[in-house]
Amino acid sequence: MRYHANDARVAWRVVEGEGVLLHAETSGYFGLNRTGTLLWQQLASRPSSVEELGAWIGEHLQGAPEDPAVDVAAFIAQLLQYDLIDAAAPGTEQLASGEPAALLEPDGAEYEPPLVSPFGELEKLILSGE
Repeated sequence: MRYHANDARVAWRVVEGEGVLLHAETSGYFGLNRTGTLLWQQLASRPSSVEELGAWIGEHLQGAPEDPAVDVAAFIAQLLQYDLIDAAAPGTEQLASGEPAALLEPDGAEYEPPLVSPFGELEKLILSGE
């Protein structure tokens, strides 16, 4: 199965090397670590499977485990849980043309398991004044 970023409901940016995602319907906002951000860029560019993302990690990140697909599957499960990605329709090969936007380059980065950190609802944060 292939997955892609839920670009109809999720706005995102890279801030200081980490992804920040905002879900428009739930007002939930999330942080991604560097590996998660690099994978998110792949998902925003084209539908990808767990295996394809694991292979990408093996090619681009230093110190990746022999089978990064285990960590990628857990990451995908988190993204699905928070409605940040969708399953791609069968036969959908590409959402955007060309390579992913080079907002964050791997540049031989060290591998860390990809992680989604939920921060709550943006509206509550704004109203709390934190």
